Amino acid sequence: MKTKTTTYLISSLIVVLVGTFILKANLNTKNAQMANSFVPLKVDEKKPEVYKNGFNSVATNSENQPAASGTEKPSQTEVSIMNLISEQDKKMIHSYRLVKEKPFQHDQEKEFVRKTLLDDELIKKNSFLLSVKASSYEEQEIQNEYIDLVLDSALAGNTDSLNVVKKFIEDPTIETDQLPQAEKNNLAEIKAEVLYHIASGSITSEQEIENLIPGPITKKIWENVKKSHTANLVESESEIL
Repeated sequence: MKTKTTTYLISSLIVVLVGTFILKANLNTKNAQMANSFVPLKVDEKKPEVYKNGFNSVATNSENQPAASGTEKPSQTEVSIMNLISEQDKKMIHSYRLVKEKPFQHDQEKEFVRKTLLDDELIKKNSFLLSVKASSYEEQEIQNEYIDLVLDSALAGNTDSLNVVKKFIEDPTIETDQLPQAEKNNLAEIKAEVLYHIASGSITSEQEIENLIPGPITKKIWENVKKSHTANLVESESEIL
């Protein structure tokens, strides 16, 4: 009786062990399949600090930006410049740059420069050129020429042009987390240039400029512009001495 019982128990134990082995083998196979098909969630890598041209300024810091989720929103500045500006305006802006750079201007050319600096319609209608990212050499050229024009006009005392510049400074687009980094960098460069020249021209007070700052990124650019001004002043004084 004991022998039969023992034999039965041993047989039952063997069945259990074999069943357990088969179950573990199946689980291991499933785990291996899951591991091979697993795709880790993408987490935004820490982006390096971006230093702007000539100002050594940190434009953005992605540590403070939330990780991306879902589909990225369309760019707020992703447009074609050439689809937005008329051929006539392009010619006017380009002609201003050419005439202005001439070492000697005839009376007619001087009058052209004066009228262009006062052309509020031309300047206000094309103010979008401060906020878009150029995607070609031609677009970059017309954008740079417009920036020169609006700054020259503002520094010459045109209040409408100064208002265009102020509106660009207080525009919070650059502070948006969803804006692609390349376009954020582009806006940072333009804001740095605009702030630098407006501050240099003394056409508005430092407090007025600071009241226009829309967020931490623009504030950081402004702080570095001020540091650049101070460094230039010290260098100029040392050269005089």
